[in-house]
Amino acid sequence: MARRRIFVEISGGCFQHVTGVPRGYELELIDWDNLLGDDADTAREWITLGPRTRTFIRQQYPEDYNEVMKRIGFRSKD
Repeated sequence: MARRRIFVEISGGCFQHVTGVPRGYELELIDWDNLLGDDADTAREWITLGPRTRTFIRQQYPEDYNEVMKRIGFRSKD
């Protein structure tokens, strides 16, 4: 059975800790500063994200997804 995910998004701040994640869930961290910030290494950050997180970004944030694809040298199919 696939584990459920809780996505935590950060922009302009620090993530230190989370408690109370229910059994059967995994925590996925999306740090927008590392992904699309001015000094971001977008390609490096993108490859650290799992496939479900990438899909989440593509579906929930199509404009940001297209920017990520542009920065790493791919054209979006969307």
